[in-house]
Amino acid sequence: MGAQESETSALADLDDVIRGFLSRNKFLHEFRLQKLIYLAELVAQKEHERRLTDADYKPFMFGAYSEDVSNRLEEIESEADTRAATHHGKVVTEFLGPDQDPEIPSEVGDLLDEVQERVQAEKISSEDFGQWSKESWLYENTPFEREMSFERYQTEARDALDEDLDPFGLT
Repeated sequence: MGAQESETSALADLDDVIRGFLSRNKFLHEFRLQKLIYLAELVAQKEHERRLTDADYKPFMFGAYSEDVSNRLEEIESEADTRAATHHGKVVTEFLGPDQDPEIPSEVGDLLDEVQERVQAEKISSEDFGQWSKESWLYENTPFEREMSFERYQTEARDALDEDLDPFGLT
């Protein structure tokens, strides 16, 4: 977690959010999961004025990216059902959703449901999801490979947060 954000600010544990999204999808690869969690972080800023998780995100080539999410998925991979798939011309691991939901607070489950439903309703492709993350205010206003500070939406860009959530009908 970055020095700008306190450990007590997160609504949920990253593991619970990852498992929550995995349980809401038949299969999910890391690229899409990264963007789902990023979007959920923005919704948490809008609805709770807090971080959803303590995962650090940075602007990378394919959009918002968290090494924390990637590292945690590597740890989960040994215990999760997976299959090989192709994304951006590379072989990637798809994670198959578990048979049961993780135990997470209802406000977090509701937030994950809201994000999942809106992304599905808008039929957002993974490529479009990546492009959306690159066009978000926070991505555009954070130097490449530097940690994003989600709280900047509260202090500098409240209107931009609504604009970033608008493609999903989450404003």
